[in-house]
Amino acid sequence: MDWSSLKVAELKQELKSRGLSQTGKKAELIARLEEYENANKTGGDEAATEDAKEIETTVAPEEPVVEPPPQQQQEEEGTKKGEEEDKKELDEGKVAGQIFKHAMSDLNDKKRKSSSTPDDSEDVKKAKTTTGSVPESTTPGSRALLVIGFQRPFTLQAARALLEESGKVMAMWMPMIKDRAYVVYGTKAEAEKARQNLWGITWPANSTKTLEASFVSVCDAEQSIRKGGGNPDFAIERTEEDPEDEPAAAPEEEKNTEENKEVVFTIANHPAPKADDSPKDAVDVASLFRSTKASPMIYWTTCKPFTPK
Repeated sequence: MDWSSLKVAELKQELKSRGLSQTGKKAELIARLEEYENANKTGGDEAATEDAKEIETTVAPEEPVVEPPPQQQQEEEGTKKGEEEDKKELDEGKVAGQIFKHAMSDLNDKKRKSSSTPDDSEDVKKAKTTTGSVPESTTPGSRALLVIGFQRPFTLQAARALLEESGKVMAMWMPMIKDRAYVVYGTKAEAEKARQNLWGITWPANSTKTLEASFVSVCDAEQSIRKGGGNPDFAIERTEEDPEDEPAAAPEEEKNTEENKEVVFTIANHPAPKADDSPKDAVDVASLFRSTKASPMIYWTTCKPFTPK
């Protein structure tokens, strides 16, 4: 008989039926059975028959399958069904959570893109739409430029970064509406490069205007930056490239530039008459109007409209 084809449990059963030891590995069990068979060749057939009968008698009878009562079956089915429903709800919850997570991520991305400025968005960092070649300058070349055509929203840092792409910015000023910029470079070559790079581009990308850059004198730029920044002592250091006949602007001087026209009804726009020419019954302005303390002073009144008198 080929003992190697039997399983370990079957080999142990064979050993048990022969009254042999059942311990050891499969190879040991096979060797023990073969040794026993060799020693009992003479009565092999009878022993096999008797062993088979003994095996049949030693097999334990199968236990009858007891069906649980109907109430217990219903409880087990309900428990199983509840576990399946809980698992289904858990899976659905995970899917819903993932969907919500992706939706919130998309919403945050849209918010960042809609509120981004040229500082933190690659899309609006620099969008050049050149309208054509740069025209020749109608003013003499200098280190200073007046750049117009800006359109908000953007930050001053972003605008300065744009201007610094062409060279070292020595001074820069923009009004609060950020529609233009006075900028002074270190050299005329840098100013010319900036004029070539800035002319005709759309910046930021959502702007409906294009930039235009024109040369202005360093003196004009100095005066505008001085008045716009509110620093009467501001001055730009002159270089060999600046014209010798272009002196630095005097701090006390005031030119009738476009910046002055932005001020609303100031005493500078409406100077009071001289003391010698004023009529005897002249009334002091301060007695009729309220005014600010800062210069230039702004006057207003809360009284009823003036009568013809």
